Amino acid sequence: MFSDFPQLVPQKICLSCQGCCRFKEAQSLWRPRIALEELKGNEYKIDLIGALGRDACINTVDEKGQDLCTFLNLGTNKCGVYTGRPFECRLYPFLLTRFEKNGRVAVSVHLSCPYVQQSRYSAEFEKHTGVLKAYLSGEESARFLQNNPALVGDYSEYPDEIEELFTLEFFQRETPEPA
Repeated sequence: MFSDFPQLVPQKICLSCQGCCRFKEAQSLWRPRIALEELKGNEYKIDLIGALGRDACINTVDEKGQDLCTFLNLGTNKCGVYTGRPFECRLYPFLLTRFEKNGRVAVSVHLSCPYVQQSRYSAEFEKHTGVLKAYLSGEESARFLQNNPALVGDYSEYPDEIEELFTLEFFQRETPEPA
């Protein structure tokens, strides 16, 4: 699933970054969530199930005083389940973000990513954002996202770390008229 997902951040930048897959605390909101649907046919199904916490997020391991993703190899800075990594990992530095005030769901970008900091206002970034919007609005992706609303996070505690890019219209809830 999602093997054709568009990649934004060049591998060279990812492998040199010391940010992703590292968390300030073991129960961090930033840990990737996994939808059960992602496990079907996944070559790393057993590994992923074994790493899942009760909250459907990947557990962390404490290594050298850091909380790391279970699958991060510190020696190589590579993911041990890369070809079967969860959707949220494929999506990063983009995030599915819920705005609780109105129930709106948007795609935001994590401003802490070095690649985003370097290229946020470039033509390349804007082009990729358009490709991403089309991909996520496609029938298969939209159905997957609608069926897995737990993949949408509330990042309201981190307003300075994210920037909203576009709304996912198919995700909108009916809001009751005020009385």
